[in-house]
Amino acid sequence: MSNETSFETFLGQQNEEAWASALATLLRSIHEVDRTATQIWFAFYPLSLFCALKDADNRDQLVQQLLLQGDYELKDQIDTSHRFLYGHRFWPQVKKAVAAHAVSFAEPAQLSLPDQILRVAHDVAKRSKIDESLLVGITAVAFMTVQQTSLEAFKAAPGTISIDK
Repeated sequence: MSNETSFETFLGQQNEEAWASALATLLRSIHEVDRTATQIWFAFYPLSLFCALKDADNRDQLVQQLLLQGDYELKDQIDTSHRFLYGHRFWPQVKKAVAAHAVSFAEPAQLSLPDQILRVAHDVAKRSKIDESLLVGITAVAFMTVQQTSLEAFKAAPGTISIDK
């Protein structure tokens, strides 16, 4: 029996093609300071790798075959995987807004994936008086983080930032 929320169910229906399309749509809304960094982040944490590892009969063998080394799982880096994005500095606000969006999520067919990401970014921008374009990339990262880690793990992470002085 799964305790998956309707938001997690919705995200679980988003395959790699849906995410590629969403990113293509979102790119024009992402500030240029984070446009490339967001694409790099999604290349570091591809949904296809997550799914392959999750569905593998012999996970250890697949890790060996793919020559995976280091800390390649998002579940261990919820608050830190994106520290190279400028938008990382807004992680606490975005994380809180995505968690609230997930809790209030009711109608999956109402808004597309990019529209939901844009709505959350817009809400954070309005509340925090931050340029919305600085929030779109990190919000997309937050949505994918929920998809790969679970809402429970996402909410349990402290939501801290790590920026060099």
